[in-house]
Amino acid sequence: MSHESPSEPHPKNLNPDAAKVVPRQQDEDDPLDKVFEGIPLDEEKKETVIQRLELLQGQFSSPVPPPFIMREHGEVLSSAPERIFAMAERQAAHRQSLEQRVTKGADIRAYIGQGCALTVALVFGYFSYDLIRGGAEVAGAVLGTVDLVGLVSVFLVGRRRQSVEAQRRPLPPSQVEQEEQE
Repeated sequence: MSHESPSEPHPKNLNPDAAKVVPRQQDEDDPLDKVFEGIPLDEEKKETVIQRLELLQGQFSSPVPPPFIMREHGEVLSSAPERIFAMAERQAAHRQSLEQRVTKGADIRAYIGQGCALTVALVFGYFSYDLIRGGAEVAGAVLGTVDLVGLVSVFLVGRRRQSVEAQRRPLPPSQVEQEEQE
C-alpha cells in the first residue's frame, strides 16, 4: 500500500486538513489547468486544492493505512479496519518466519564452511608434518606455510566482506530516527 507523490516523498502526517501550500512549477501543458477550467478559483485556492490532492496521493510506508483512510474503509465495510490489521499482522508474522529461516540457513552454511575449512587445514597440516618427518623439510615447510597463509587470508577476506555488507545494509528506521535527532 504505497502511494507516491513527487512533491511530498514521505509526509509524516497524512491529514488532509494539515496540507501546506507550497508553490509548484507550472507547465504550459499542465493537465490540471483543464481540470480547473470553468471553476472560479483564485490562484492561492487553486494551489491549496492541488496541494491537498497531492497530499492525498502521498506516500505511506506502513502496512496499515493512516487513520483517516482506515475510517473511510470502516464506513464502506465495518469490519475493514480489523481485517486490514489482521492482514498486516499475518504479513509481519510471515516476514519474520522467513527472516528466521534465512538467518538459520546462513548460520548452518557458516558452520558447515568452518567445518570444511578445518578439515582441509588439518589434512594439509598432516601432509606437511608427514613430509617434514619423511625428510622433505623444504616441501613440508612450504606446504605448511601455504596452509597457514590460506587460512589467514580466507579469514581476513571473510571479515572484510562482512564489514562491507554491514556498511551497505540500510539502517532500520528506529536507528535512522535516532541518528537524525543527534
